[in-house]
Amino acid sequence: MAEPSHGTYDEQLRAFAEDLRKLRIDHGNPTLAEVARRSSKGSRNLSVAALSEALAGKRLPRLDFLVAFLRALLSVDEAGHPVTVQGSSPVLTEWRARWRDLEHLRQQTSRAAAPVADNPAGTEDHGEEHGIPLGELGAGPQEPSAERISGLQSLVAAHARRAALDGRPVPLPALAGHPGGTWGLAFSPDGLTLATGGADKTVQLWDTATGDPLGAPLAEHSGGVLGLAFSPDGALLATCGQDQTVRIWDPEAGRLTTPPLTAHQGAVLAVAFSPGGDLLASACADGTVRLWNPATGHPAGRTLTEHDGEVHAVAFSSADGPRGTLLATAGDDRTVRIWDPATGQRVGGLPVEHTDAVWGVSFSPDGRVLASAAGDRSARTWDPLTGRPAGPPLVKHTNAVWAVAFSPDGRVLATGSADRTVRLWDAATGESLGPPLTEPDGRVLDVAFSPDGSLLAASGEDGTVRLWALPHLA
Repeated sequence: MAEPSHGTYDEQLRAFAEDLRKLRIDHGNPTLAEVARRSSKGSRNLSVAALSEALAGKRLPRLDFLVAFLRALLSVDEAGHPVTVQGSSPVLTEWRARWRDLEHLRQQTSRAAAPVADNPAGTEDHGEEHGIPLGELGAGPQEPSAERISGLQSLVAAHARRAALDGRPVPLPALAGHPGGTWGLAFSPDGLTLATGGADKTVQLWDTATGDPLGAPLAEHSGGVLGLAFSPDGALLATCGQDQTVRIWDPEAGRLTTPPLTAHQGAVLAVAFSPGGDLLASACADGTVRLWNPATGHPAGRTLTEHDGEVHAVAFSSADGPRGTLLATAGDDRTVRIWDPATGQRVGGLPVEHTDAVWGVSFSPDGRVLASAAGDRSARTWDPLTGRPAGPPLVKHTNAVWAVAFSPDGRVLATGSADRTVRLWDAATGESLGPPLTEPDGRVLDVAFSPDGSLLAASGEDGTVRLWALPHLA
């Protein structure tokens, strides 16, 4: 692939499309109909019209479309034999990196061209072409008119700009989620994909720029999906659920990479990858935490059995903490326990204790602070090595706190509660940052920040996924 140019967005887009055309020629110059036929055997159907548009450089294709096109193109060798294209393929990695650079330039160009005036008539284009969430405002059983959508976009955009100037979270259109409840969610490391799982036994991937689903739901689980986690490089997605299994996917191909992990004897409630991606931890209702090699699906290390009751949450710290990578586990026994994942031995002082079951844990990015969320209506922060409080308890929720997450810069904590609210907190002082975010129609079951801190996602028992833009963190 040629080195990307350093010109304008339009110039780089043309060069990007030219390199795609060269790649097609280098791989036998198959017809677009043949590429579309190959793609139909994978996780996504590509139309001839869409392929033609991408190769013409009319606009930047979505990342999932690009990867599907590359997979289809590379799926047959020069002799016409089928070839398996792994998600970690160097070719895919190189094209992903180039796409991200070009998408970043596109966003910069769009912002530079957008009017500054705070009035509906001067709003920028929020159309589908550039994948801005405010362009996805269709609602209700009937398709709204173009004029109605345009008016709604103007009103929402004006409101969003005012909120952004004030530093307030900006609500974005909700994702449909999962009937019966969306029980877990996770952002990909590049922030371009959101994975959700729920009561309907499926996993769905979403384009975070447009709110569109990426392909068909992943439907291998035979029970509700309770937890999800991406590997640090984004090449793997781990899911777990009521069927007592952990499953590991190639998220771009929509295929399992190993047989199901089946050693647990109860619903598997949470999963987490280590910062190096070489370990996967799973927490189970059988009271155990197991460690796995995600590349093979084989056990890695001893089973952790010290909890007295269901284990609801697991989290790894970064490798940059004072003791390197740590593993936190939490559960029905009201404790959070800290482990050295390399040895399976407990580290630090006494277990952190709440007065009710602990439902969520999250490490600060530097690994020096641990946050926990519990049924006692509080979230708390701790020194993970001593078990001493790192700040005052966060106590404004009026019901059990189910989920907690640090922002990527460590300055903000988000909590989700059975009181149907999401709250933001100053992680250093414990002060509440503004009023609660109250959009969900049921208990909030999970919360997550995007990797760049610009989005907050919350899932709940009403089935939807709520999204907020966070101007003060972007």
